[in-house]
Amino acid sequence: MLFICFFILIINPYRNLTCGFDISKDMKFLVSGQINGEVLIWKINSADKDQNKNILPLSKYYNHTGKVTCVKFSNKYPILLSSDANVNVWYPKELR
Repeated sequence: MLFICFFILIINPYRNLTCGFDISKDMKFLVSGQINGEVLIWKINSADKDQNKNILPLSKYYNHTGKVTCVKFSNKYPILLSSDANVNVWYPKELR
């Protein structure tokens, strides 16, 4: 969990844009909601100490018109919820 906080605050190249984040139940993925309306999925175990400058999200989802303030993985289904003024339901290929 400490690495995840470190990633969000230090390593993440999108850190100045991140509004919220969540971790999948299996602890393999992290999702972040962005100020610019993007939803990003990251693989938690993909960070290598020597390649921190090259960390990129696995997937980007666009459908929000405002900043994404809430993101949440489902504990039961392979879906992801995100919201600005509206709620979106995503079916990320990474969770299937």
